[in-house]
Amino acid sequence: MNRRHFLRSGFALAAAGLAPAAQAVPFVAPEKPPKHFILLWMEGGLSHLDIWDIKEGSPNQGDFKSIPTAVEGIRISELMPTVAKEFKNLSVIRTLCSREADRARATYRMTHVYPPSALGVQYPGVGSIVGYLCGTATAPVPRCVTIGGDPGFGDAGPLGPTFAGFPVISPGMAPENIKTPNMGDPQTTQGRAERRRDLLGILDKQFADDRVPHLKEAERDQHRDAAQSLKEVHDLAWEYSRLAPKHFEFTAEENAQLQERFGNGGFGRGCLVAAKLVKAGAAAVSVTRGGWDMHGNLANALPPAAAELDRGFGGLMAELRETGLIGETLVLCAGPFGRSPRINQNAGRVPWANGWSVVLGGCGIGGVEYGKMDKDGMIVERNPVSVEQLYATVYTALGIDLKDPQIQLRDSLGRPFHLTGEKENARPIKELLGTAKG
Repeated sequence: MNRRHFLRSGFALAAAGLAPAAQAVPFVAPEKPPKHFILLWMEGGLSHLDIWDIKEGSPNQGDFKSIPTAVEGIRISELMPTVAKEFKNLSVIRTLCSREADRARATYRMTHVYPPSALGVQYPGVGSIVGYLCGTATAPVPRCVTIGGDPGFGDAGPLGPTFAGFPVISPGMAPENIKTPNMGDPQTTQGRAERRRDLLGILDKQFADDRVPHLKEAERDQHRDAAQSLKEVHDLAWEYSRLAPKHFEFTAEENAQLQERFGNGGFGRGCLVAAKLVKAGAAAVSVTRGGWDMHGNLANALPPAAAELDRGFGGLMAELRETGLIGETLVLCAGPFGRSPRINQNAGRVPWANGWSVVLGGCGIGGVEYGKMDKDGMIVERNPVSVEQLYATVYTALGIDLKDPQIQLRDSLGRPFHLTGEKENARPIKELLGTAKG
């Protein structure tokens, strides 16, 4: 193996996600109740002025009116009656200033906190970070799961493949390759699977051992690290094949519950899977609902999308509340940006990043309306919120101490970075913490 061949092999391993992780040993937090994070991702950016912040009486008001929620003084769209009932455990931030209206950049910013790097520096996504800091290796399901697509939430980057988002394409069905293939009767299948796993273990061990005598010692260490990462992926796959399928599939009772509570669309099914996964021990789950990029015809396009969101989001909050998981599970409903206050000539709204609404609740958060836009939704009047502040609030609610010196994450260049961006702008919103009324 010459130098060029070695470098090419190293780049191939890195591209496959098998390069050595920046943190070989997961952070061990003090003993405390486990916390979970669910991101409901609105791909394309929903129209917050038609869903969360109706400006009644303004020329910018759309075709929809507001209704009261379970908390006096907080009103949201008439399209969201189920979610309105859960506002004792939900709060709304009306003044998020995310600073990015380009979809790719905005998506990265809202799922990584940091803006995209012009130099190609990689940061982990928030789901992978939560999986790293809050997850446990003993859970029968992956630490981080992405349902219906991954906007970057499960982008492990320098954390390594162990903390990458596990993709679920068809919620309610076990992922295609997670089950042991049928090789006869159950006993024969189990025996053959175990023998195959033993053989794979031998190959992994040989790959990790000194099979590269021509390399220098430092290069051998890099080879071993990559081999160990590959072995960890294989071990996880084996464990999930034995333990995880039931947590992705629906029982007959859960299929009936879909119709009653969540709705049988892809988003509702994803919300039920998310509830099952956090109950099983997953630290971070995202559920994506696309189709919000409505530059025209909002009056007709929005109601069916909002109905699916209302049932899925509302059903998820009710499920978490009734199962007692609401106190340890934080839910954030957000997208890359909001939509412009002014309705365009096509009766739609375009991307808007300067003062828009997100909703979050659980882990003690609920019953608060934070920040205020002017009567037309154009100007922030009180309490602008940055992406850094939003995620400082999320991490704090999840029990992560942002000042803990033991938390030392590094980017793809090996440089330490703060969890929530610039430290001076990364203080949690205290008015939201510990406010739940339900």
